[in-house]
Amino acid sequence: MSGTEKHYRNRDRDRGFGMIELLITLGIVAVGIVGVATFHSQVTQQGQDNRARAEAFSLAQSRVEEMRNYTATATSQEEFDALYADTDGFANTTLINGVHASFTRSESISTSGDHKDVTVLMNWQSPDGENRNVNLSTELAFRQPRSVGDVARRAGAPLVNPPTGRARLGEGVLPEGAETTSNFDGTALYDDGGDDLMLAVDEQIVLTLTMACQTDDGECKDFVRISGRVYIDTASQRNLS
Repeated sequence: MSGTEKHYRNRDRDRGFGMIELLITLGIVAVGIVGVATFHSQVTQQGQDNRARAEAFSLAQSRVEEMRNYTATATSQEEFDALYADTDGFANTTLINGVHASFTRSESISTSGDHKDVTVLMNWQSPDGENRNVNLSTELAFRQPRSVGDVARRAGAPLVNPPTGRARLGEGVLPEGAETTSNFDGTALYDDGGDDLMLAVDEQIVLTLTMACQTDDGECKDFVRISGRVYIDTASQRNLS
């Protein structure tokens, strides 16, 4: 074999190795492109699903607000009950062609005491064919639409009889044998026979309502009643336990 023939054979062999390497490189690039395309598709689908979910919540909220605004269609308790009749599970199905999906809206309504328990359910199909749903729950109660106007027309009549005079921190203890009226919450009222009304815990006077009985009809106005906790600054009120 001549030197020229050896030269050409070595060059052909080198060319063969180069082609194999090229094919391997192309295969790796193809796998990478497929992976990127798959990831991009998943991200796109997830974005579409998130947008559809946000739209579903918005549509459910819109329906709840629509149901709350019943004053133009229900002016009595009977009309309210007929407008929002109890359902057997989810009913009142409505199809809605949204921006990001086609939705199916349904409602569950049940009576609970003096109000209605309402749940609005939104169903749709995600881009990958999975069924999706969100729901929004609220309570509805009938209120006479003209009640606000009726209150405004009252000639300044107070809705709550206010106490007269001023309340101050009580001092001392109740007189021996004092007759009190229990408030059934650990406190009791004591009328000293004058114009003061006192609030006591056990025998300790904690509040005094001065001039409580100086009213036009002579009736003693009670303390304003609240529920909750009362915190006392013991640093400035050292005489209180």
